[in-house]
Amino acid sequence: MVFSVALQLAGPQVLRRGVDALAGGEGDVLDLALVLGGLAAGQALFRFASRRLTLGAARAVEHDLRMAYVGHVLRLPLETLDRARRGDLVSRALHDLQDLRLFLGAGWLNLCQTLLVGSGTAVLLWRIHPGLTAVALAPFPAIAWVVRRMSPRLHRRFLAADRAAGAVADRVHETLTAIRLLRALRRERWQEERFRGENEALCRARERVVWAWAAVFPAVGVLAGLGHVAVLGLGGYWVATGALSLGGFVAFSAYLAMLIWPMVALGWTLSLVQRGAAALGRLEEVRRWPAEPEPGAPLPPPAGVCLRAEGVTYAYPDAAGPAVAGVGWELPEGGMWALVGPTASGKSTLVSLVARLRRPQRGAIEIHGEALERIADPELRRHLAVVPQEDFFFSDSVAANVLLGRPRDDGRIWEVLALAGLEADVRSLPDGLDTRVGEGGITLSGGQRQRLGIARALYGDPDVLVLDGSLSNLDARTAREVLGRVRQRLRGRTLVVVSHRAFEVEEADGVWFLERGRIVASGTHGELWRRLPGYRRLYREEELRRELEEAP
Repeated sequence: MVFSVALQLAGPQVLRRGVDALAGGEGDVLDLALVLGGLAAGQALFRFASRRLTLGAARAVEHDLRMAYVGHVLRLPLETLDRARRGDLVSRALHDLQDLRLFLGAGWLNLCQTLLVGSGTAVLLWRIHPGLTAVALAPFPAIAWVVRRMSPRLHRRFLAADRAAGAVADRVHETLTAIRLLRALRRERWQEERFRGENEALCRARERVVWAWAAVFPAVGVLAGLGHVAVLGLGGYWVATGALSLGGFVAFSAYLAMLIWPMVALGWTLSLVQRGAAALGRLEEVRRWPAEPEPGAPLPPPAGVCLRAEGVTYAYPDAAGPAVAGVGWELPEGGMWALVGPTASGKSTLVSLVARLRRPQRGAIEIHGEALERIADPELRRHLAVVPQEDFFFSDSVAANVLLGRPRDDGRIWEVLALAGLEADVRSLPDGLDTRVGEGGITLSGGQRQRLGIARALYGDPDVLVLDGSLSNLDARTAREVLGRVRQRLRGRTLVVVSHRAFEVEEADGVWFLERGRIVASGTHGELWRRLPGYRRLYREEELRRELEEAP
């Protein structure tokens, strides 16, 4: 860029000497044209190189920042993500990083070029004629005042526009996620009106940006143009009186033309700077959200007790009370165990705490005697797998959704699919393991999705497997068959079944009964049946439902 500006500034000096020589009858037009052509070619070459390097570097920075942003979001606590708007996070990853890249690329390039050309031109103008330079630069304090006055306003309006864009992105994400519900209930028009309000708010926010920018751009151009008009008048007079040579006046005009365009473009550069600053602030806001710690302690060997929880309490934000309160739980090593309770009794919350997806606000959890928060994440994930009631599936093949980036072994994939009772279904698909299941597993039924989630967990060969309501979409007979095969596969290891359907846990070695966030009783199925009315009521309800399902 420096070489490009140097060649640009050298052009008027060559033109000045050439015009003065021609005016004195000594110059050669062809020589002058060749020199100016060479300077222009060199300037074009260096300008291309500077733009290529700067814009390329800006895109590389955008790529690295986007990777760092997504990596940080992936490590945020679930409590933070629960409060964040998904569409707004997407907008920051796309639009805000694009605005930052425009500032680092085109904005930074134009800003540096304006400073170099402006300072170099001012010095050369002063050397040609100090008086005329003072006249030419007289409007510049007014230009600086306009820029200073409008800069905070532009920043606020760009920030408001970015927030409005995040709200629109969030509404689009919500609409696409709930599209089947909206169509089933014929609420498309209602959702469209909600979107209309946020879309119009975005349009108004961006119009305010345009109006602010539209005020800066012409104001800077008019003020710079006034200086040019004054130079033409006074410069012509001084040429006529002999105070300034014709070549000097031509060079002065050429330098002034170089100065006017950067001043006019200063409004555009200012908008890029403010857009970049607003985007950087929104990205920095996410970066300041604390990520999950990364512990490094190894998993201790088995010590008789697989897991111990003492006084564990957790409450969701804005909830009326804790989801689990003062839970004490000791899970023996090996065998099949069950957490049972009615809906909203805290079962899934307790599982998420045990899996370290959430962290208890009070109390402590240990695995093999080591504090859960100290165990290295790779070791914990290999040791313990959780299958949620509603698992997520990527728009990819069956195999890819089982593997999740792990090495592929088709034999093992078919084996775990068979254990989950899904082998025949997958073999009937057009491309078998390579059949795409659509976003969220849309091409699969609810029961197939749950069984695919179980196969995914079994592929990792965990020491502890937790089925968190992941048999709820299966009929009673199929659920029993899948559970029997999984239990046989995990013989000698630990299986935990979490359910509000009591029949799923009749053969468990032990059952814990949760109610209103507390473990109110424990024992075998028979013991709880004899002494716990709430357990009997739950079992009878599920027994009736099972009989209805199995009726011909």
